[in-house]
Amino acid sequence: NEYFYPPQYEKAASVLHMLRLEVGDDDFFEILQTWFSTYHNGWGVTEEFVDVVNQVTGEEYDWFFHQWMYCSGTPAVDYAFFFNMNDTSQFRCSAVTQSNGNSVFEMHVPIVFENAAEQRDSVLVYAMPEVGTYTYEIPVDNWTGYEIDPDSWVLSRYHIEHVPELVGAYAADG
Repeated sequence: NEYFYPPQYEKAASVLHMLRLEVGDDDFFEILQTWFSTYHNGWGVTEEFVDVVNQVTGEEYDWFFHQWMYCSGTPAVDYAFFFNMNDTSQFRCSAVTQSNGNSVFEMHVPIVFENAAEQRDSVLVYAMPEVGTYTYEIPVDNWTGYEIDPDSWVLSRYHIEHVPELVGAYAADG
């Protein structure tokens, strides 16, 4: 009864959407064209689609399909952002995934920055189950705000944002 259940189709559509984020527009549309030309008026299975993705990109995306297609669960992501207001060209981020199923999720999540001139650009932040902090370049000058995945590129249960605040410090050397 669940074979044609709507979430089966919705998740598959979300996986294709996330694949586009991972590989970029040029490779994504080449993947679709290659798939269409190879399997036109025929049929194929997921493993064959993964082979096309790997062939077109020249990279290995088995990990991506394993976590999204063959394991259960949907991730939630906890973010900790560290900004140095004296250097607004970069930030540090720790993005940790948690799953409600048996999958361990590793993914890229877009963080979109905007400035007063309404220029917007994004950075792909790496999220994984282990705690790790990475430094990223901020893509717009004089940014005034940011949003986590505002265009819903990534399938997730929720995003939790933590902005640490320095509330005290010990004096050293005067």
